Amino acid sequence: MRSLTKQILTGFIILTLGVFIGVTIKLVRAWVEPDQLPPGGNIAAPLNTGSAGQSKKGGLTLNVGGAQYGLIVADGLVGIGTTTPNEKLTVEGNLSLKEGDSSPAATNGYTKIYSKNVDASYTKLLLHADGSNGSTVFGDSSLSAHGVTAYGNAKISTTQSKFGGSSAYFDGSGDYLGAGDSNDWDIGSADFTLDFWVRPSNVGSDKTLFAKRSNSTSVNYFVVYISSGSYKFAATSNGSSWDIASGASMGSANANLGPFGSS
Repeated sequence: MRSLTKQILTGFIILTLGVFIGVTIKLVRAWVEPDQLPPGGNIAAPLNTGSAGQSKKGGLTLNVGGAQYGLIVADGLVGIGTTTPNEKLTVEGNLSLKEGDSSPAATNGYTKIYSKNVDASYTKLLLHADGSNGSTVFGDSSLSAHGVTAYGNAKISTTQSKFGGSSAYFDGSGDYLGAGDSNDWDIGSADFTLDFWVRPSNVGSDKTLFAKRSNSTSVNYFVVYISSGSYKFAATSNGSSWDIASGASMGSANANLGPFGSS
């Protein structure tokens, strides 16, 4: 009886091992090795610390553990939206910045860029000069939405641009943009800013860049213009003399004109 029991147990053990071995062999045979070198095969190359460049098709999330430094790029150029960056950071496309709780602390030798919420109602005229080449439609993107009319040969051109791929073009002979009378143009005694970019073809003759006047022939209430190779500003309170400012220089006209104001 013991001998029979022993034989049965031995047979059971052998049968059990056979089942496990058979299952194991079946599982091993179900895996198929890659038939190409990574990343072309069915197993992607792992990111590693090697010196060769690597790419990843999927997204990448960093620093879920909250380390002090989330990403350090020790050298080279970084591109967002481009594979050919030309600066330490090159961004092709729009940026969205959320207002911070406070201004950043000053760091010696660095300029800080931060977002600060500004009341849009302070912007009285905003011309992006966006559009197709040759268009004469100039929309005001400010909340005031002033109607703007192109006179002469004023038009949108894609030949030159500072932002957005197009700009307003004036050939220098009777071309200008005009907007109707509005209280928005009454500067008063408060601080103000006129902010635009201009690329003059030459600076040898006087050119009006921005002006407020009651009609096309009257004296300007204020005017930004080019004269004698410089950007200048003049303003009047009485309509007959430049009693507020007369030919105040704002720098050489050989450089692009950026923002300026009364403060």
